[in-house]
Amino acid sequence: MCDRHSLWRRTAGGKRIHWLYICRAVNDNIGVTLLLKNFQVLDGQASEALRADVFVSGDRISAVGNFPDKRADQVIDGQGAYLAPGFIDAHNESDRSFGLLEDLGQDAFRGQGLTTIIGGYEGISLAPFSPRTTALARSRSNHRRLNADWQTVRELLWSISRRRAGVNFATLVGYQTSQKFLAGLAEIQPASRQSAILEKAISQALEGGALGLSFAGEEFEFLSGPERERWAKLVAHYHRVLAVGATRDNSKCHRTVKSLGTLAARTGTTIILNGFLSRAASSEEWQKLIQAAESAPLYFVADLADWRVVELSDFLPPHILHQTIADTLIDPWWQKRILAELPETLNLETVIASAPESPELVGRTLGSLLADCDLADHREALLWLMRRTQLLASVAVPMSRMDGFAELTAHDQVLFATGWHQPDFRERIRQNGEISNPAGLTYLEWITQVNKLPIAAAIRRITSLPATVFQLKERGTISVGRYADLVGFSGGEIQLVVVGGQVAPLLGGRGVGA
Repeated sequence: MCDRHSLWRRTAGGKRIHWLYICRAVNDNIGVTLLLKNFQVLDGQASEALRADVFVSGDRISAVGNFPDKRADQVIDGQGAYLAPGFIDAHNESDRSFGLLEDLGQDAFRGQGLTTIIGGYEGISLAPFSPRTTALARSRSNHRRLNADWQTVRELLWSISRRRAGVNFATLVGYQTSQKFLAGLAEIQPASRQSAILEKAISQALEGGALGLSFAGEEFEFLSGPERERWAKLVAHYHRVLAVGATRDNSKCHRTVKSLGTLAARTGTTIILNGFLSRAASSEEWQKLIQAAESAPLYFVADLADWRVVELSDFLPPHILHQTIADTLIDPWWQKRILAELPETLNLETVIASAPESPELVGRTLGSLLADCDLADHREALLWLMRRTQLLASVAVPMSRMDGFAELTAHDQVLFATGWHQPDFRERIRQNGEISNPAGLTYLEWITQVNKLPIAAAIRRITSLPATVFQLKERGTISVGRYADLVGFSGGEIQLVVVGGQVAPLLGGRGVGA
């Protein structure tokens, strides 16, 4: 259910605003107790592991210590495995594909130790919702299958709660979604009123539970200086975050970071930068980006995925968007222009990530289409996909692991995330069998294989740090009174996941002894 504890607080001016804003997994076992014994407890605050027991009552941690004689409705012996707070995914795009709603069990996420996911990036969110806003996600989802029983952010969180999602879900509110939601309504108002209507709608979303306001890179780039400051101040007023994506022009990254650092310092706003580090071509470049942000409350999102999901429409030259797409894609002259301007990052291992009208294509590589469709190379395969789907699809473009990626762990201004757009994306590509590395690192693989920090410090980076940045109250640590979102692991494998006090089943039946 959605948190209602301390639902309101008062600002200095006396205004009441919404304080807790996360839709948590439903716990049917109110009053049921759980005892987790013989674990090495990592509390999420970088403290060394402590051999201890954790006692859970309902959805909360009620005691941490040694309880040899304590009884509970369910007892699990960890046999020396680590126990950490549930991992928090600081950037998850399953809401963009509606995968969050189509796979409510979220087994793929829980199997990686994720208990909380954060969506609503790049200016697009599930709320506010209207038939107009579904157009923003048409390339990643079949919106006709969506049974939306919400309109506002508050209603969205309650709806997901009633649908009994297997993980906690929190969201930013998208600027572009808010604009689409008001399309038609605001346009009949005088120009002086349109801006005020949009501000009111975003304010209502922030009051209703949104973690902050998100912009796509180009979207934010087009705003004037006063407009940027206006939105930053609005977000700061509600103690939320401002999330800004990177533009397609990599040369602007450093300048954008510096200007956002100035904006953050001037307005007191916490700003999340999404997609910036992946644009860096070398460790020197990303180090410069982080150095430019060191004196301001800026945080970079570093996706562990080895793939970047791109809408097919993003591959088109800007001037083509003014044409009739259906005619353009079959016109030989335009086809040559499109093929000539496709980026070099495309290759035969580029994977079809979503195709709502042709789901049988999902998981296939461009290389696999060559023989089936009598195509010459991966560029022709992408053009074929554009025609077949009428641009209503996306592809996952393989990315090389960032130079010096392991050194990112040394910087507290970096938040790690999966960047996944579909809960089963990794598994579907693995089953397809066409490529060896299906979706990059999991959180646990990052901790055990890449990370250079002590394990306690690494766990903090994916638990209490994002909980603090996004103000996810009562999460991110193992301490009395906190929500019982817990992960047990040993030997590089997730053994136990507890969400809201309930032990979640894991695929493959793996787990620690009961």
